[in-house]
Amino acid sequence: MPQKLSQSPKTNFAGGLITEAGPLTFPENATVDELNMNLMRDGSRRRRLGIAFEAGYLEVALGYTASSIISTHTWENVGAVPSLVFIVVQVDGTLHFFDKTSAALSSTKKSFTVDLTTYNAPYGTGAANAIVDVTSIKGALIVASAEINTIKIEYDPDLDTISAEEIEFRVRDFQWLSDKTTFEDIIPLASLNDNRRYDTRNSGWRGVYGGPALNTYIAAKAGYPPLTHAWYSGKNASGNFSVTEWDKVYSGSSILANGSFILDLYLGDRRTPSGLLAVDNAPENTRFTTVAAWAGRIFYSGMTSKENTSSIYFSQIVDDFFHVGECFQSNDPTAEDFSDLLATDGGVIEIPEAYNIKKLHVLGPTLTVFAANGVWQVRGIDNNFKATDYAVSKISEVGLDIEESFVSAQGRPYWWATSGIYTLRASSEQQVLSAVNLSQGSIQGFYNDIANKGCVKAAFDAFENRIFWLYPDDNEVIDCKLRNILIYDEKFNAFLPWSVADDTNYIVDAVFLNGEDSLSIEFSVVDSAGNLVVDSAGDQVIVSKIGTNLSSTTLKLATVATSGSITFSEFTATSFLDWATENYSSYLVTGYNFNGDMSLPKSIQYLTPYFSVTESSVVTSDGGISFTYDRPSSCRVEALWDFKRTTGTPAQQAYKPQYLPIPTTTGPFEYPYSVIKSRLRIRGRGQEVQLKFSGEQGYDFHILGYDVIVGSKPSL
Repeated sequence: MPQKLSQSPKTNFAGGLITEAGPLTFPENATVDELNMNLMRDGSRRRRLGIAFEAGYLEVALGYTASSIISTHTWENVGAVPSLVFIVVQVDGTLHFFDKTSAALSSTKKSFTVDLTTYNAPYGTGAANAIVDVTSIKGALIVASAEINTIKIEYDPDLDTISAEEIEFRVRDFQWLSDKTTFEDIIPLASLNDNRRYDTRNSGWRGVYGGPALNTYIAAKAGYPPLTHAWYSGKNASGNFSVTEWDKVYSGSSILANGSFILDLYLGDRRTPSGLLAVDNAPENTRFTTVAAWAGRIFYSGMTSKENTSSIYFSQIVDDFFHVGECFQSNDPTAEDFSDLLATDGGVIEIPEAYNIKKLHVLGPTLTVFAANGVWQVRGIDNNFKATDYAVSKISEVGLDIEESFVSAQGRPYWWATSGIYTLRASSEQQVLSAVNLSQGSIQGFYNDIANKGCVKAAFDAFENRIFWLYPDDNEVIDCKLRNILIYDEKFNAFLPWSVADDTNYIVDAVFLNGEDSLSIEFSVVDSAGNLVVDSAGDQVIVSKIGTNLSSTTLKLATVATSGSITFSEFTATSFLDWATENYSSYLVTGYNFNGDMSLPKSIQYLTPYFSVTESSVVTSDGGISFTYDRPSSCRVEALWDFKRTTGTPAQQAYKPQYLPIPTTTGPFEYPYSVIKSRLRIRGRGQEVQLKFSGEQGYDFHILGYDVIVGSKPSL
C-alpha cells in the first residue's frame, strides 16, 4: 500500500522554552529545550553573539574580591542636567561613578567616590555588607541600605564634583508613654513619673501659653491634669487659662491630640527637648533599605525593628533638599489655631499586616509596597497623593522573596518568589491589579531547578522589552559569578535561557544603557530672501543645535577582568566565542510532532529548513593574506524519534548556500536571495519526531522556520 504524504510547516519559534506541557499537549511554536538562542522580533531564532569586553575597554581597579558585594544603579538627570546619566557601581562600601557617554563605559570613571563607611549605622556590620537602594529627585541621588544612615549625594556640573551628607530624619512623636488607663485621672505629684510628664507636655501643655497653663493647674490641683482635652478648652472670657473653666468641659473617655515634640528618628531623644532626664527614649537601631521618589516626595521603608517593620515614612514636598528628611506635619497638632494637617506635609503610613518591607516601587499613579508577606498599593484620592488623602489596599498575597530579582520594566514590576516568577497586571474589566505567575504554565520546572536564586541580578532592556535575570551555577563558590541568564520577552510572553562560557573573566552584574545620545546638528543661516548669510570675513554663518539620537539600548555587563579590577562587557562578538576563545552551545529542540496521527509510524521524506542569509560582506583573515565572509552560518540538524532525549539521527548540515563564490577582495557582498533553503532527507522512523537545530563553533545561524513532508503507511 502506498504511503500517505502530509505536510507540516513551522513558521516561527515565538513560544520560547516550555517545560510545563506534556508531549500530547505541547503548544505550537515553543521549544522543548534550547540554549543561547535569541528570539527575533519576527518570531525567528538566531544564535546569540559572543560576550566580549566593550570596545576601548579599560580595567578599572575597584578593590573587588571574590567575596565582595557589587551592585549597579542608574542615576539620571544628574545635577539637574537632563542629558547627564551616571552609572553608579557599588563595590563593598564604596560608590564609584561612570559617565554614560558614547565612549567605552569603563573609560569614563569619575575621579570621585563616596565612602559609605563614613555613614555606617550603629550596631550594624558595616556598609560593605549590604547592597544599596537608590532613587533620585531634583538631580540628587538618595542612597539607603540596612547598614548606613541614608544619605543624599549632589553633583556640581560646573566643578565636576560631588558632595554627600547624611539625611537627618525628623518626625513628630505620636507615641503615648504612660498608662492610658489613667488618662482620665488627675495624677498627684507624689505619683508622677517622667513618662506622664512627657505625655502631658507632648499634648500641648508646654510653651509660651501651654506651660503657664500647666503651672496654674498644678498649683490648683497639686497634680497633673487628665489627658482628655486641650489646655485651651479652659480659657476664660479674658483669654486666660482657668482651672474652673477647664473642669467644666466634659470630654468623656476621649484622648486629646499629641505630637507637639519633633524628634530625630534615629536617636529618638525625648530627654533633650523635654528636659526630662528619666523619660523613655526611643532609639531606632535599624535603617531604611528601600527608597522611592513619588508625588514630589521621597518615601522610605525597610526598617526591621518591631516599631517600624510595617512603616513607610514620607517627606514633605521637596521644594528644596532641606525637606527630604522632614517626615512630619508642619503645624503642631496640639496647637489652638494652626493644627491642621497640610496636603504637602510629611508623615508615616502604617500597614499593620505587612512585615519586612523590601521594595518601594512607583507604578503609574500609585506607590507599590513589596513586603515579605504580600504586595500593597498606596493610592492618592483621584490619583493625587496628599498627606491628608490616601488609601492603602492589598493586591497580592505573594511577596518579594528575593530582593535583587526585582526589576522595573518602565514601571511594570517583575520579581521572583518561592512559588515562581511574578508580575502585576490589571484585569480587563475592573482594572484591578493582581499578581500573575508567569512561570507556572511555562518554565516552572526550569525555575524550580535553579539552586542559587538568592544571588540573582536583574536588568531591563527597554528597546526590546525584555527582562534579564542573571544567576550563578549550582554550587558556585563565587556568589557573584553570574554565568546563566534567564530572559523574559514581554512581546511574546516567552522565556529564553542563555549560559556564558566558564572563564577566569566573569559577569558580576548587569545594567542597560538607554539609546539616547546627544548629537550636534548644524544649520545654515539664511535671510528672508532665502540667501545664505555670511559674516564680515565672508564666511558662511552656521549655527549648531544639540539634538537627541535615539538608538537601541545596550546591555553592559559589569565584569571581573583581573583580580580587583572591573570592566564592562557586551554580547557583541561576531566570532561567536565567549571571552574571545571559549565556545558555547547554541541549539533549539522543537516540540513534539505527531503530524496529525498519534498511532501510525512515520518517516520524514523531506525536511526544508529556511534560514536568513547572514553573510553580508567580505573581510580579510589570516592577517590579510586571505579573504572570507563575515558572520558565516552553519547549522546542523538531527531528528529525535519517539521521545528520545539525547542522541538522534546523524546530524547533517542544513545551511547550504549555493551562490557563495570564493571571495577575492574585501567589500559588501549581496547574496542573490534573502533566504537560503535546502532539501534534506532525514533518517529514522517513529510515531513522533522532534528536530534539533545546533550551531557550530565560530558560526552564526538564523533560522526562520522549516517544513516537513511526512510519509505514513496506513494500517491494513
